[in-house]
Amino acid sequence: MGIKRQLPNDEYQANINSSSPSATNPYTTVSDLATISNSLIISNTPPLDITKTWFNTTDSILYYNDGADWVSVQLYETTFIDQGNTPNNTFFRVGNCATSDLGVGFPLEINVKIIGLSYARNPGSAALGNFWLYSNSVTGTNFASVVSTFTVNASARGFIPVPVPTNLNANSYITIRWNGSQTNNNIVSLKYRKRYV
Repeated sequence: MGIKRQLPNDEYQANINSSSPSATNPYTTVSDLATISNSLIISNTPPLDITKTWFNTTDSILYYNDGADWVSVQLYETTFIDQGNTPNNTFFRVGNCATSDLGVGFPLEINVKIIGLSYARNPGSAALGNFWLYSNSVTGTNFASVVSTFTVNASARGFIPVPVPTNLNANSYITIRWNGSQTNNNIVSLKYRKRYV
């Protein structure tokens, strides 16, 4: 089953914490507020200065510029759970069932930039291979194509950064397919940020 949720962004939180009240000084000072306000732009359009953090008043989301796009500070995740055996070339099933869904996708409601993929699986059957990310974002039809390949070793769990920058469009769908020797009890989470368009 595809499950979407928002995750905290540790890097951004660390930046906020560095200018926030500490345990020894629980008060926000005028200089703290000045530092925060100098780095934050609040408007309905992105600032020209890409070093700033931007609060978009239209969608009430905080963005930063990664050098190519304005992307959300907030990290999102869609999780695919495939209980039981996952032989080579199997699309991950939707839900904890015993039959294949033939790659029925999970709908994306927003424009996204893929960050990476985390995975966990049965250590006794973890194998070399690839998690293929399929989407119809590129084809523009109901038929999907591979948009990114995440190569994995025989470890049972880990995180794989996206190998090539990958943007997907809103109103498209995503699904995961396994390419490799059989693995069991896979939990695969695709991590992405909202991309401002």
